[in-house]
Formats: sequence, structure tokens, C-alpha cells
Amino acid sequence: MSYRRGVWERMMRERAEELALKRNLTPAQVSARTGLRIEACRHIFRRLGIPY
Repeated sequence: MSYRRGVWERMMRERAEELALKRNLTPAQVSARTGLRIEACRHIFRRLGIPY
């Protein structure tokens, strides 16, 4: 089960990156759409160099 969770989390992270890059969203909005934690979304934004 943990393997499947890892796959799901990776897919959600990729989706969060797409949303962060394509749309003008905040980390909280990306979090709401993907189900990832807000901290994780902020980390993605920081890594991509997107101000929020």
C-alpha cells in the first residue's frame, strides 16, 4: 500500500507543478486542488522560483 501511496503522491506533485506553472494560483489553491499539504505546495513554488 505504501508503494501505491508513493506513486499517488508523485502524480499529485507533478500535477501541482503543472498548476503552479500554468495558472496564476496561490499555494493554498494548488493545495485545495491536488490534496497536497500547503507546506508541500509552498516547497514546490519555492523550488520552481515562483513568488507567492
